[in-house]
Amino acid sequence: MPSKTKNCGMNANLEIISDLKNFITLSATQPDLKELFTVSKSNFSRNRKLGFERLVLMLINFFRKSYSIEIADFYRLINGEETTVTKSAFCQQRMKIKDLFFTCLNEILVESFYKHYTEQVKCWNGFRLIAIDSSIACLVNTKDVTSHFGTQGTISKK
Repeated sequence: MPSKTKNCGMNANLEIISDLKNFITLSATQPDLKELFTVSKSNFSRNRKLGFERLVLMLINFFRKSYSIEIADFYRLINGEETTVTKSAFCQQRMKIKDLFFTCLNEILVESFYKHYTEQVKCWNGFRLIAIDSSIACLVNTKDVTSHFGTQGTISKK
C-alpha cells in the first residue's frame, strides 16, 4: 500500500514540475508576459547562452557553491559541455527579471500543489490550519510598531 501512495506522490510531483516548466516557458515566449516580468521590453530578446528560461532554472536551483562553480555545473548538466557564461553575465541577466515573476511562479507552485495533492491535504472544518509561534519574533523598532505593540519595560530595583 505505501508504494501506491509513493507513486501517486511521484506523479503529482511530476505534474507540479510540468506546471512550473509550462509557466516559465510561457513567460519566456509570450511577448506580453515577458514584458510584464522583465525590466525592459528589449531584455531577453536575443537568443543567448543565458536566456530567460535557463536563468530562471539556475535561480530556482538554489546555489550552494560559488557562482562560477554552479554555472559550470549547471551547463555541464544540461549540455554535457563546458560553458563560457561568466558570473558577471549571470548577475547582469538576473537583474533584468522583476520580482513579480517569482511572486507569480510561487503562486503557480502553491496552486499546483493543492491541485495535485488535494486528497493528501488535511483540513480542519474545511480550512487549512496554519499556526505560528511568535514567541521569538523580532520586531523592527519604529514608532508605528512601538505604538501598536508597546514595549517591554525593565524592572529596576532601587
